[in-house]
Amino acid sequence: MDGRVGFVVLTPLQLSDGSSVVVQRGWLPRDAVDRTRIAPYLTPAGEVAVTGRIAPAPGRLYEFDAAASGAIRQNIDVVSFALESGLALRPLSVQQL
Repeated sequence: MDGRVGFVVLTPLQLSDGSSVVVQRGWLPRDAVDRTRIAPYLTPAGEVAVTGRIAPAPGRLYEFDAAASGAIRQNIDVVSFALESGLALRPLSVQQL
């Protein structure tokens, strides 16, 4: 982003029917000292309202190694993430406004 290294923050949002949707919450820079961290961000607890638009999953970038798992990763595949997390993810994402 403007020559800075960082990530699009994705958060699964559980819907009232028990399914979930991935919400693209925005971009945050990677920590320059500890590359396993990003800038802090707030995730509210409890019921929330999200304003956004239905969007394709974030674009994929070239990966040198096999697809990663864990909190910070180069790319995300919604189907694989659903299997990994055990969430009933809908096959779409919401880009938060």
